[in-house]
Amino acid sequence: MSGANRLPEAVRRSLQASGVRPLRVSPLGEGYGTRAYRLVMPRGEHDWVLRVVKPEATWPTDLVHEARLLDLLGRGDLGAAIPGEVRVLRDSSVVLGALHRIVEGTLLVERLPRGRKERAA
Repeated sequence: MSGANRLPEAVRRSLQASGVRPLRVSPLGEGYGTRAYRLVMPRGEHDWVLRVVKPEATWPTDLVHEARLLDLLGRGDLGAAIPGEVRVLRDSSVVLGALHRIVEGTLLVERLPRGRKERAA
């Protein structure tokens, strides 16, 4: 899998155990507590988004509760695309990240807000 060396070893093992075997891993961006990657799958399969908890995160990220919330939202008819099939990746009792189907769309803004590191520069 091309680009997989960006992922921590425990995350790669958890992905393999979940049966998700992407052709390519591409970075999407990052937030306070996670880094996001697009997992490009073989033709005919839906791509995934993988959000990996950053070891240096200072902002609490509760991917377990978020996964439950996305599941509940997906059951309703909200008129908005909700990522389906959310999975929480774990290594024993430690949450490593979350995996969900990608939701294609367009940005609502021309330019994304700058992060803390960019503002400090």
